Amino acid sequence: MLGFVRRRPPGGFLRALDKSTGAVIAQIEVDRTLYSIPITYAHEGRQYIAVAGGGVGRGLSPEKEELIVYALPTQ
Repeated sequence: MLGFVRRRPPGGFLRALDKSTGAVIAQIEVDRTLYSIPITYAHEGRQYIAVAGGGVGRGLSPEKEELIVYALPTQ
């Protein structure tokens, strides 16, 4: 699996795709601007995607800065 972030201030969505088929595994709406490239990791057999969100940028209003982590659905 791999993650894809679409940025659309403010907010956007994080989409996880199956790397073999390209099928959408999960799509999660976020309420803040995503500014970083997502990372993915596994812990105890579960896959997670983490991405930094919030802050101030491009003339937008300040948002709370957070590291946002999502657990992908189990198969």
